[in-house]
Amino acid sequence: METSFKEDVFQKYTSLNTSEAMPFISSCNKLYKRSLFDDIEYPKGFYYEDAYTSYKLLDKAKTIVVTSNQLYFYFINPESIMGQSFNNKHLEMIDAFQQAIQYFNKKGNAEFATMLYVPLLMREIYCWWGAKYILKNKEESQRLLAIFRSDCKILPRVKTLSIFWKMSLKLLSFFPFLYTLYRKYSPIHVGNR
Repeated sequence: METSFKEDVFQKYTSLNTSEAMPFISSCNKLYKRSLFDDIEYPKGFYYEDAYTSYKLLDKAKTIVVTSNQLYFYFINPESIMGQSFNNKHLEMIDAFQQAIQYFNKKGNAEFATMLYVPLLMREIYCWWGAKYILKNKEESQRLLAIFRSDCKILPRVKTLSIFWKMSLKLLSFFPFLYTLYRKYSPIHVGNR
């Protein structure tokens, strides 16, 4: 079966392979046709308002153009959301991806919905870590770990995920402390963000 360009874009949107992943959640690295926003708007009061809208805009777009040219330069501000320590607002990421999965399931596009479990799982384990080690909220961390473990059951259906990543995520569901070690010893140490 040949994949469509839009399907290829969503595969890159949900990829864990850093050499092919495309940062589609962020809205600051895109140009949009105004008509895409006729019935879509960013929700107010959210940290991750772009995560609630990017998938809808990509789905609605008739044409998507991707370039490897560096046309955008990002200034990292330590006072911005990206520079802040983990807090309860980061849990919005989970809700945004759950809504995206519901959106595609409701449209009858189970394939795109299933692909979105990959970034959802990554956000769930990240939020488990933040609740446990930054917020020191045992009850919340246990709740998030239970959700992560439950959502890991979908892994066999994710066609776009390699066996390595499927096994890695499943392993994290049994031994979540491994994620803590990863964060501590990864080549790009990000501290408590």
